[in-house]
Amino acid sequence: MTSSDETLYISLFGDLEIRQGKTLLPKFTTQKSMSLFSKLVLNPGKYFSRDYLAEMFWGNMPIDKARKCLRTDLWRIRKIIDSNRNIEQSYFLHKKGHIGFNGKSGYWLDVEDFEEKLTLLSHLSIDEIDDEGFQILQSCVDLYKGDLLETLHDDWCCLQREALRSQFLTALEILMRYHKHHSDWTLAITCGQQLLVHDPLLEHVHLELIRCHYMKGNRPAAIRQYIECRRLLSDELGVSPMDETERVYRTILSVKKPMQLHETQSPQETTPVSNGKSVVKHIDMALANLYNAEGLLTSASKQLRQEDN
Repeated sequence: MTSSDETLYISLFGDLEIRQGKTLLPKFTTQKSMSLFSKLVLNPGKYFSRDYLAEMFWGNMPIDKARKCLRTDLWRIRKIIDSNRNIEQSYFLHKKGHIGFNGKSGYWLDVEDFEEKLTLLSHLSIDEIDDEGFQILQSCVDLYKGDLLETLHDDWCCLQREALRSQFLTALEILMRYHKHHSDWTLAITCGQQLLVHDPLLEHVHLELIRCHYMKGNRPAAIRQYIECRRLLSDELGVSPMDETERVYRTILSVKKPMQLHETQSPQETTPVSNGKSVVKHIDMALANLYNAEGLLTSASKQLRQEDN
């Protein structure tokens, strides 16, 4: 077991950062060194042929020169993170003509931690996520400080970058739904807005924000969210909002005096209405009744048209 002062902490989200315990290690002097190190670290325990790596990173050079460049960059990497360790303690695995990153060495990698945390929650529904699950979920989202190696433009990391980005958006959406499930509209809105920063065309997120703004008591914000959603879909994709989005919008417009849920109050502190239910539950029930009524009217209208024909 490696002590915390000896652990190699590697962060690949955003820009590459390496710490030995609490000590920040120097940055690699070349993009190739950073890219090569990251490729090995993201595949712990896997051996790569030296010729494969030489071709991958210096494919535009004759093989002899590419091998020399590989040796030089491996030396640069070891000089920074492996200089005070013997072969048995090395962060690298060596086999004839092959090299890899030692997955059993004392290290921590943010990408691994992120994926492990998300896996723990992958089988749970929103109402099954308890306080501990929430802490894991929040930690997972906090780990994502930016896209994988965002300053690196090598082809090899593009697919993994997109896959991790998709996982992050999934985690953030789960967090949004968790807060919505617990009637914490402000935090749910914050998560939804973060999602739209990454992808403004997520209509289902716009829809959740419309609902959350209204449930918070901010009817104008709900209407503005719909207008922004409609504009983006029209300008970027040339389409209209889906039926559910339109239905929720029309329902909100039809409620002339929406209940107010003050921002200073927590969901548990909302003022009860005359029948003893909280404002949140009252609004939720009102919306549900309106949705059901509209659905019945739509079905009846279709049936009448069919009978006329």
